[in-house]
Order: sequence, then structure tokens, then C-alpha cells
Amino acid sequence: IGFNDSYIKDEELLEIGNSILSKYDEIKKEGYDLPTFFEFITILAFIYYSKIPNLDLVLVEVGMGGRLDATNVITPLMSVITNVTLEHTKILGDTLEKIASEKLGIVKANSYLISGNIDNSLVEQFDKYASSLNTVHIRSALKAVEIKKMDINSSDVTIDGHEFVLGLSGLHQIENALCAYSCLETLKTIDEKWKKALSYEIYKRGFLKTEPNVHYFMYNDGTPFYYLGDTHWTFLNEEFDEAGDHADDLECESHFKYI
Repeated sequence: IGFNDSYIKDEELLEIGNSILSKYDEIKKEGYDLPTFFEFITILAFIYYSKIPNLDLVLVEVGMGGRLDATNVITPLMSVITNVTLEHTKILGDTLEKIASEKLGIVKANSYLISGNIDNSLVEQFDKYASSLNTVHIRSALKAVEIKKMDINSSDVTIDGHEFVLGLSGLHQIENALCAYSCLETLKTIDEKWKKALSYEIYKRGFLKTEPNVHYFMYNDGTPFYYLGDTHWTFLNEEFDEAGDHADDLECESHFKYI
């Protein structure tokens, strides 16, 4: 939870968190379940942002799926679905179509849906769902993109004729950048103030300074190593649990840099 380049302050976290906890007895008396950890954090975030004067935009990331997610109580300017893969299948469903249905649950009427590199088999499903809500579906994967360089440190790309250097490496990050680019371009059509405020120079600075928040894992013998975002933490634990003795040979060093 943060605002611009700063995290929520400890005192703000405590104040809002304690105000939520003070309602627990009342929640129990009413016969409701207490919030889960993620629900608690979501409530805390919404209260935090409601207290910031002249707030322009808030980026809210879904925890899992979308339709039944704790964050799905807002009416956003636009909804973004970067991709649909076979993940959390025990909860979201065992096919791409079922998982897509859960993710599409975040899309609201008369707004915008930005999709990333979704499977071709899902395009019609996305189009029909958006159409049923009178919502515009924008496929960022259809943007004209040229990859000039891609290595472990960065990527040089051209999107719609504009050159950018991405501070994040990998093809998936280029796909994510296309989503971000599409969001920014769509913002310009929503309100004149964004058309005036957003320039391609701002895009360039933002793409360049965005760096990963990752954990670094390596065996004592130096191989193999993993360079993963912390959203893969559970998967990584499961993987090393299956690895048996190798799990005891890990040296872990966490690196945190949020932009």
C-alpha cells in the first residue's frame, strides 16, 4: 500500500488497522465472519486512499481471480487482464474459459477492458462479455510493437512508432508494458486533463525507472538460481518441498526495490 514513491507510514497503518479491529466485536454480534487477512488489507487500503486529498488514480491489484475477490467492490475507470493461464485451478476452474470467466468478473458496465496477450480461443469470450456491459474491449497485443533488444537487464522496444527502454526484462514484461501503454492512451480519451498531463516523455521515464521486486534464490553450489517476483513465493516453496534435500541447501537473500 503506497502513494507515489512512498509506502503507507507505520503510524497510518496502525491507526487505520486499529480502527478496523475496533469493529470486530460488532461484526461478531451481527453474525458475520471476520475479515480474512487479504480482506483486512483491502479495507485498510481503501480507507487509506480515501483520506488522501486530490487523489488522481489508484491502481488496485486483484488477489485471485476477480469475480469474488475482495477488491471487486469498486467501479474502476478501466479493468486490466494481462493474461489468462491455468493457475489456482482448484478455486478458479480447470479450463482457460472458466478462469477467464472469473477474471472478467472485475469488468464493469460502460467502462474499458484492457486485455494483454490472451489466448486466441478467449478473444470471443472477452468481446462478448465486454459488449454485454457496453464496455470497450481494447486488445493491447494488437499494438504495433518492434523488439530491438531484449536481455537480462532491459528491453528496447518501439510501440506505435515510439521508442522506449524498459527497466524490466523478458518478453512477458514487454507484454505488460503494452498493457500499461494501452491504459495510458485510453486515459487520454476519458478526460482532457490526462491528454494534457500525459506525454510520451513521461511514458519513457516511467518505463525506464520501473524495476522488479524480486527474491533471489541459489543453491550452495551456485546453480540453479531463481529470479522471481514474490507472487511466485508459494509455488517456489512447493517446488523446493518436492526437491527434498535440495531445499536444505538454499541460500536466500531478499532484495526489495519498489518503484
